[in-house]
Amino acid sequence: MVLVAILLSVSTATLAALHLAWAFELWLPYREEPPLVRAVVGIKNAERMPGAIPCGLISGGLLLAAIVPWWPGLGWLGDLVAVCAAMTFLGRGAMAYLPSWRRIASVEPFKTLDRRVYGPVALALGLGYLAVALT
Repeated sequence: MVLVAILLSVSTATLAALHLAWAFELWLPYREEPPLVRAVVGIKNAERMPGAIPCGLISGGLLLAAIVPWWPGLGWLGDLVAVCAAMTFLGRGAMAYLPSWRRIASVEPFKTLDRRVYGPVALALGLGYLAVALT
């Protein structure tokens, strides 16, 4: 279970760092905003990344999720956060395969990345947090 906790923490902390960078308008891994919008937002007519507040909130949530596997003494609160993280990641992962979502988020390269990378990673993280919550 320690290996699962390490993988979850490193993965979610990395995602938190990316969202925090976007909150400060650092368009990693691109140099400009438009290609990043096409790669990570993927919605038609979207020209800008979400603002600092949404990106910062997501970053904070991801950071909280990264810490949870290392605080087993939190009891029911830690379990609740782990279950919330699991459900969030599983829901996000499942969205990648829903036809309704594919119609909304149809801009390339997001459309391809969502199905090949974002969805599977989210599902894996969701299963990992579910395992943490159940142990």
